[in-house]
Amino acid sequence: MPLVEIAAMSFGRFGIGRLDGKAVLTPATAPGDLVEVQIVGQHKDYLEALPIRVVRGSIHRRAAPCPYLPRCGGCDWQHIEYDAQVRLKARLVADELSRALNISLDQTPLVERAPLEFGYRARLRLQVGPGAEVGFYQPGTQDVVAVGSCLVAAPRIQLEFARLAASDFGRGCREMELAADAARQVLTLWLRRAPGRREVLMAHRLLDRCDGLSGVILRAAEAREVVGDPTVAVELEPGLAVEVDADCFSQVNHAQNRRLVALVMELARVEPKTSLLDLYCGAGNFALCAARRGAEVVGVDADRWAVACAERNLQRLSLEGARFLAMQADTAIQFLRRAAYRPLAVILDPPRAGAADVIDQLAELRAERVIYVSCSLPALARDLKRLSARCYRVEQVRALDFFPNTHHVEVIARAVLT
Repeated sequence: MPLVEIAAMSFGRFGIGRLDGKAVLTPATAPGDLVEVQIVGQHKDYLEALPIRVVRGSIHRRAAPCPYLPRCGGCDWQHIEYDAQVRLKARLVADELSRALNISLDQTPLVERAPLEFGYRARLRLQVGPGAEVGFYQPGTQDVVAVGSCLVAAPRIQLEFARLAASDFGRGCREMELAADAARQVLTLWLRRAPGRREVLMAHRLLDRCDGLSGVILRAAEAREVVGDPTVAVELEPGLAVEVDADCFSQVNHAQNRRLVALVMELARVEPKTSLLDLYCGAGNFALCAARRGAEVVGVDADRWAVACAERNLQRLSLEGARFLAMQADTAIQFLRRAAYRPLAVILDPPRAGAADVIDQLAELRAERVIYVSCSLPALARDLKRLSARCYRVEQVRALDFFPNTHHVEVIARAVLT
């Protein structure tokens, strides 16, 4: 079997080496590894391989602390020392954006490390297997690896609640998510069909059996039933905590999210009377903090439950100067343009697929500055390249390690109108 020396990491679970002039992508490897591999896929420009034996280990390699690796696909970089993970992410960010935008980025201060390497996730999405086992997908498959614990989950998250729910709902539940704050836990179940009276009764029984579980949310497409209290508290910044429905998007790493909020407010230069458009605003992660600073905010999100949550918090916190629209981003921009709306600044934090469908319309708003937040480096590079072609210049890039032991990284870029 061939030997491959790993030279770099992909934005994913693969280490990259070369064999006969072609790139070789091999999972569970680290730069500096010399690995005996089995070629399992051949493509025009690259090969896919499986590691058979590490002949010489990288100085960055470690024994993964998690007992479920490498079968579990949740933490694809846990076999790499944490300091090296941060450096590798900085290299990925710098290389990807430098190529796309023809700019030079200094890798050294680019990615801020997380305060905690383990125990940082306040939300945990779990898959449900055919035998009602609860866990994560095996890499490259939809086979569920059952887990009894998770090192990256916050210690207060109790997987036993998920196991009991899987036992009760069985194959009727396809996945679930536990969300927790300092005092509460809420379980969201995504069902295969709309919940009826039977499922609601089962949720009530589950709530009665699980001491410490404050609410259960049943979801299936647009159908939604709530049993108990569906909210968890999220502190966005000192002195500002919101109550978020557990099935609405919120950042999983609360400590890093506070840093993200502060950084975005700084880069957007949010001040009293700043006209600010917050696209993909969710439950108001940035919009509410901007409103607290006296900005005039329009928040937009397609998730009506998230918008309702943002509006409730706006009233609960007695904040003024913000309004929220439950609309698709492209439709909202068209609506705002017809109203001759021109924000001074735009913040956008789109889903992982990015914002390719709105970049051209967004550029036509002619905002002085655009702050783009993304956990998908390829989507960010693509969208910033498009924005740069529409009279914007990317002048600053920062990144935060929200997701230690995975390849993911949260990147924040500021572009200014030229």
